[in-house]
Amino acid sequence: MKHDEFSGEELRERRVALGFSQTDVFEHAHIPVEYVDALEKGNFKALPAPCYALGFLKTYCRFIGFEPEPFLAAYSESVQPPQRTLFRRPTVSLPAMTFSRRMSNMLTWAAVCAVIALCWFTYTVVVQPQSDGAEGRAEAVTRDLVVPPPVSELE
Repeated sequence: MKHDEFSGEELRERRVALGFSQTDVFEHAHIPVEYVDALEKGNFKALPAPCYALGFLKTYCRFIGFEPEPFLAAYSESVQPPQRTLFRRPTVSLPAMTFSRRMSNMLTWAAVCAVIALCWFTYTVVVQPQSDGAEGRAEAVTRDLVVPPPVSELE
């Protein structure tokens, strides 16, 4: 089997040769009939998410006596596009990109330093101003207590 082509026809022929129906596959391997049909026809759009489809395919291959690895590889190749089309290099030249990144980093650090300086300035000037000695402070003083004379002396 070629890795870039998925041949569900081989699966169907083997199942028929063993004398199993799609319902038998469902009863013994617990793969829904619509997924067995989709695997045999190569209709990947009718299958669930690839992680489930791979599990169903592996179980189905083992049920009918095939080695699952070639089928799994062919399925993966058929479903996933080639890697080189997924990631394209940016058209920006490397020196321009490096300068842009360096400038971005410098601006970020300058903004961080400005915020720290502003916080320090606000704290030292507004929150905790410098005071000159005792000016503006309240002092605690002791006073002599005047004891009133006893009530009997007042009469």
